[in-house]
Amino acid sequence: MENIEATIQNYKQVLMTMTQSTPERAQTMLNLGNAYVERNQGDKPEYIKAAIDTYQQALNILPKAGNEPLWARLQSALGDVLKQYYQEDRAENIEAAIAAYDLALTVQTPNVMPIAWAQTMLNRGNAYRNRIKGDKAENIEQAIDAHKQALTVLTPSTTPAEWADTMNGLGNAYRERLRGDRAENIETAIAAYNQALTVRTQDTMPVEWAQTINNLGNAYTERLRGDRGQNLEAAIAAYTQALIVRKRETLPIAWAISMLNLGNSYQNRISGDRAKNIETAIYAFNQAQAEITPSTMPADWAIIMNNLGNACVERRRGDRAQNLEAAIAAYNQALTVRTQDTMPVAWAQTMNNLGNVYIERIQGDKAENLKAAIDAYQQALTVRKREGLPADHRLTQRNLGHLY
Repeated sequence: MENIEATIQNYKQVLMTMTQSTPERAQTMLNLGNAYVERNQGDKPEYIKAAIDTYQQALNILPKAGNEPLWARLQSALGDVLKQYYQEDRAENIEAAIAAYDLALTVQTPNVMPIAWAQTMLNRGNAYRNRIKGDKAENIEQAIDAHKQALTVLTPSTTPAEWADTMNGLGNAYRERLRGDRAENIETAIAAYNQALTVRTQDTMPVEWAQTINNLGNAYTERLRGDRGQNLEAAIAAYTQALIVRKRETLPIAWAISMLNLGNSYQNRISGDRAKNIETAIYAFNQAQAEITPSTMPADWAIIMNNLGNACVERRRGDRAQNLEAAIAAYNQALTVRTQDTMPVAWAQTMNNLGNVYIERIQGDKAENLKAAIDAYQQALTVRKREGLPADHRLTQRNLGHLY
């Protein structure tokens, strides 16, 4: 880390001696931005912001005409960091990343710059997978298409690291796919992750290996084929392996994400002692909160709080009344981020959960608790409509019906 800090300072000093807006200055700024990205190991958003600013400054002084390859590299690099930047407006950052990739692809083509083109296509696919705006199903299809196009150039023998990166991304896209057969999509994702792991090994590429192992755990958590209990055990094993590399001291956000995933798997676990599984889940959720906060990663933090509320409802140890109060508090915290305007489906999920816990509530006035439950279900049904979310609509309607 000291070496990269020295590199950053060296580039800054060089830039102080360059008074002209030349391609050489833009190249040095590209190098400085890349150093900021490398310095970001450990999930430091301030270095990503520094990289964004540096790439944008370079593009402001570099005309496209006559500098096409360097200009395209800067656009692609800008897209990469915008895609990673969780601060400010996440949705707009992703839109800006896609725009930057599209600009890069006006220069990078499969005939002229095949490897650079394939890498940008891969990153563009990842941006579409994470896209907040637009139709989610169509965004995922765009991601799958981009990854498949990249694989027409990338191979495990000629570009193993890039090929494995693409296989990992393709697995993510198929795991999140909304079209096609859900069970088959998950099997395709598992196959893609396993292919990526033939290159991404713990010894040679530990950080990337842990990323794919974590993703494989996600796929086993969601798997529809095979034995449900065995799939969850495979998921727990995968997350536990990922945490060998994903240490809080060195990769705090990645560590917290794997802890969140581990908590989800223990909450749903079929094998083992149920009470102990729930305690492990609560521990994992509380650990994840240490790094995933409402200011840095609000959507993920809200997932933690919603799932923590679920675990508190299911908790068998401790005082039952206090566990239910803890659940209500967790759901209400989740609802500070999950609003009807910004995250309607997630908001309705938490509102439904809140209704469930008010039915079971021990403290407070029974009639008031019943009223709060009815109100929560009715609010959830403003989003969980029969036309758009039929299964969720039936669930909440049934919950509400039991109260009359």
